[in-house]
Amino acid sequence: MNRLVLLGTGALVGVVLLLVGWTWLLDAVIYPNQVVAVVEGKEIKGEQYISRTRLNRQQMINNYYQSYSEYTQMRQFFGDDPRLQQQYFTVMAQIEMQLDPEYAAEYTVNQLVNEELIKLEAAALGITISDADFAKSQEELFGFFPNGTPTPAIFPTTLPTSTLSAQQFSLIGIDPTATPDIDAESTEEGETPETELETATLEPTRTSEPTTAPATATQTTGPSPTPLPTATAYTQQLYEENLATYYSSYQQEIGVRPQDLEDAYRTLLLREALKDQVTADLQPLQEQVWARHILVSTLEEAEEAINRVNAGEDFGDLAIELSLDTGSASVGGDLGWFAKEVMVEPFGNAAFALEIGEISEPVESQFGWHIIQVLGHEERGLSQAEHEQLREQAFLVYLDGLREKYDWRIEDSWRNMAPETPRIPSSLLQ
Repeated sequence: MNRLVLLGTGALVGVVLLLVGWTWLLDAVIYPNQVVAVVEGKEIKGEQYISRTRLNRQQMINNYYQSYSEYTQMRQFFGDDPRLQQQYFTVMAQIEMQLDPEYAAEYTVNQLVNEELIKLEAAALGITISDADFAKSQEELFGFFPNGTPTPAIFPTTLPTSTLSAQQFSLIGIDPTATPDIDAESTEEGETPETELETATLEPTRTSEPTTAPATATQTTGPSPTPLPTATAYTQQLYEENLATYYSSYQQEIGVRPQDLEDAYRTLLLREALKDQVTADLQPLQEQVWARHILVSTLEEAEEAINRVNAGEDFGDLAIELSLDTGSASVGGDLGWFAKEVMVEPFGNAAFALEIGEISEPVESQFGWHIIQVLGHEERGLSQAEHEQLREQAFLVYLDGLREKYDWRIEDSWRNMAPETPRIPSSLLQ
């Protein structure tokens, strides 16, 4: 019996050691050297892929922390508002979904392929990021400006200045020739209408003697003022220490190699440089329509609504009465100005095909049936954020073209080595 116990114990220990050894072999040797993708003959290995996936997961967790922090701050002002909860909980739920190991890993392997395509295309166009450019950008990222804070560039915004026609005024129920009706009784001789602005210069009213003593007086009582702390100068040495701490913390706490951090940032700069060249001629202008709509659940309801409009009922009043789109119904179905790509495809295509004042046939989307009326159609100036979004959309289309231009493939091996860390702390999960 003793021999059997010893043999069984030894066998169990051997199996455990074998499993531990196999796990170590997978993590330290096999997975890091497996090929997860190939782009024009260049192999992307598991070590880079695992490290980048962890980096992406940490960035998602940082976004989760930020959303959670914003939510807790907003609760102090608005309490447990259901709409506020829904807004932030939806964002945080999306981040939790993106942290699914397979989702995050698939995103990463495609990201690495795209980055290799960007490097190839940038090289073909003569676009490079020098070490000096990289160092300067990294300094700015850490708020270190040895040559002084740069002056931000001014974005040449062309604000929309739509001039509405008489037809458009009639569609929205406004008479542009109407003048304000001023009560005649309030404009008797010697009196000033309430609409006239005051032109007198107001002097400040002194309600008490000044509390500050003249400059020549000597203060003899009271505590001495506390000196303000002197800010520590942000020196080159302090910057380098912060940079080293940043790299080492990612490696020790998350398992992201310093070279992968640097490569990710260098490629981001290269991506922006390539995007700048690709979208250089993209002006901050965009074709947009101004439209309103009525959303109903069935085709029969949509046809009935069109019949009522054709019979002379006001479109805005019908939107208030019938529309299931609670966001726009209260303002007569008005959606404001929008680009074609912003809306679901059937709605966008229908809206952009209409003339001003024209009412569409019933348009079906996943939300129901729409009756659309276009109130305006023109090229409009974009804000800096809108222009950047337009540039990004154009660059993504360009990037899809690079997948057709170059030879690449993704292996199935990435599925077996998808890391599950780092994770959102359980204390923060909903």
